[in-house]
Amino acid sequence: MTERDPGLQPERTQLAWNRTAFSAAIVGCLCLRGWIYQQNAGYGAAFLLVLIATAAVVAQRKRAVAIPLVLTGVCLAVHFLRLM
Repeated sequence: MTERDPGLQPERTQLAWNRTAFSAAIVGCLCLRGWIYQQNAGYGAAFLLVLIATAAVVAQRKRAVAIPLVLTGVCLAVHFLRLM
């Protein structure tokens, strides 16, 4: 049996947060691009929503909150704003 590495879980958590931040940045850039090129206010609203949600997640990151719930809500809101 191999011994358990105590540093492995924090490293995996940090990598997951990096992927989440990268995904939020991509969604924000796509919303901003749609707002600039298509002059659609829905994309601007979605961009602001992603920006606010990202700031909220960063502010709450040190606390024990249901961050996946926040991210799911943001993704659904962006999706429905995009359909408008």
